Amino acid sequence: MTDAALPQLWHGPLPGRLRLEPVDPLVAVYDRASGQTHVLLAPMPQILAVLEAGPADIAAIEAQLEREHGLAPDPGNRALLAERLEELKVLGLVERG
Repeated sequence: MTDAALPQLWHGPLPGRLRLEPVDPLVAVYDRASGQTHVLLAPMPQILAVLEAGPADIAAIEAQLEREHGLAPDPGNRALLAERLEELKVLGLVERG
């Protein structure tokens, strides 16, 4: 398998970096590293929780969300997750690679 064919791994922040506070239906996320607070909507906090356990590709994130949060299997899930991961990346909360 070539490097190009390997799944793309996503990495979450180091343990203890984020503080999450539910404000239904939103979650306020304080990033201790940047001093910024972000307000997130599902499934973004759930994605962060999955990545807290370690790096994962989109398929693994999708499977974990299906198991833990009842995400219904859907062909569009991976595209949605890819969009949310890119948004989290722009916020500086996750990294790709």
